Parts: sequence; C-alpha cells; structure tokens
Amino acid sequence: MKLFIKKDCDFCNQIAKEGIKLEVIDVDDNYEGLIPQQVPVLQFTNGSQIVEPQFINTMFDEIRRQK
Repeated sequence: MKLFIKKDCDFCNQIAKEGIKLEVIDVDDNYEGLIPQQVPVLQFTNGSQIVEPQFINTMFDEIRRQK
C-alpha cells in the first residue's frame, strides 16, 4: 500500500498510520511521480484507491485489530 500525503494537509495529519506497513509518499518532497488530484490517497498494489480519511483510518484500525 502507498499513502500519498502533503505536509500542509489537515486531513493527511488525521491519518493514524502507526503500526501499519505501507509506503508514505509526501508529494511535497521532490516527488516526481504522478500526483493525485487530492490527498490523502491510499493506493493498493492492484491500483484501487481510497480517498476519504475516515475510511483510511477505519481500514487501518481493522488491520491493527487483525494483528
């Protein structure tokens, strides 16, 4: 999973990513790839995406409960 964020994004700062194995990509830090139209975006290896911070946090909570 990849999580695309920006430093100055209030919604990005609400994501509780502790304990989750993922690649965090700050699109402000010299990122040269395709930048999503909005952040935060959680992208899966199959190309699926979740763009709502509440849904991202819910998914991360479920992953943490499974451990």
